[in-house]
Amino acid sequence: MRPQFLGPVFGVRTTRIYCVPRCSARPKPENIVPFADAVEARASGYRACKRCKPDEPLPVIRWAIVETSLGQMLIAASDKGICRLSFDEGEADVRARFPKSDVLPADAAMQSWIDGAVQAVESPRAMPDLPLDPDGTPFQHAVWTELQRIPSGETRTYAEIAAAIGKPKAIRAAGTANGANRIAVLIPCHRVIGSDGSLTGYAYGLERKRELLRREGVLTSSR
Repeated sequence: MRPQFLGPVFGVRTTRIYCVPRCSARPKPENIVPFADAVEARASGYRACKRCKPDEPLPVIRWAIVETSLGQMLIAASDKGICRLSFDEGEADVRARFPKSDVLPADAAMQSWIDGAVQAVESPRAMPDLPLDPDGTPFQHAVWTELQRIPSGETRTYAEIAAAIGKPKAIRAAGTANGANRIAVLIPCHRVIGSDGSLTGYAYGLERKRELLRREGVLTSSR
């Protein structure tokens, strides 16, 4: 079990390095020396860990939860754009998904992105153009980019997505990338359906997927 460190920085007597709690190192409790900060650690003769790089500033992720007609929606953003949009999640989920970031509440500068995300849920046919910061592999990015090309009011199958990115045989991989989308609604994975016209799965429940498609004018009564 990972020791519970007493401060924001800790030293390891046996290696004479200092780390931050997110470090994957697991020193024995008797070898841990708590420090108030990196300055104190260096003054005590410790050097920075090359694994967790405690002297490098953490990227900041800001988050907020807002009420929508589809339930509580979480929005998290980096300085580049929205990096998480989900339902039924909270601060603990943000911290779990971005363990190497400084997670802070939303500030005034993020308000326009929050308002735009709410608008995208309530009126998806008039989805605003918001900056996004998705994190994924090149293949996932190709799939997510293709999802954003699906016009409101239309749907695609996994096979059509795979073909559109030049990987017609990668149908299952396209489905996996679709499911790995961290930014619901804005990267509209809800517009992907099964080859038989069924809605297939959705991370936040088929009722939400059905309602989003209904708002976009897609006929779903027979699915």
